[in-house]
Amino acid sequence: MTPDQHRQKAERIRQSTEKIDHSVYEMVIEGAYLSAIHWLNYALHRMEVTAEAHDIVHTEHLSGMDRGKIGALMPEVLATVDELETFRTRYVRGNIAGGLAAAKRALELHEQVQSAAIDAAPFKQASAE
Repeated sequence: MTPDQHRQKAERIRQSTEKIDHSVYEMVIEGAYLSAIHWLNYALHRMEVTAEAHDIVHTEHLSGMDRGKIGALMPEVLATVDELETFRTRYVRGNIAGGLAAAKRALELHEQVQSAAIDAAPFKQASAE
């Protein structure tokens, strides 16, 4: 997917998530996570860290090399997306109490990822001269 396609999907998912009552916290958390993953891919493609043919789906499945590269360039974003991933495990797949608070936090985390992705400057490879 191109960076622009990721941005469009992220925005569409987030807009849909805004329409969901927070009492349906599973959907709010899932929407925040899915949108954040698109924002992460948007930034990584723009920075030329990952090719457009290689999209990150779950941060928990990153190889050591990919996790190392992303962690070096965007450590806060990686930690934020990891936190969102744990919310999906606990509140979307599980039945732990506190779902409303988790949904609120998921939206806050999403905003952090979105902001960082938009601010990420495209990576410029040094020319070999």
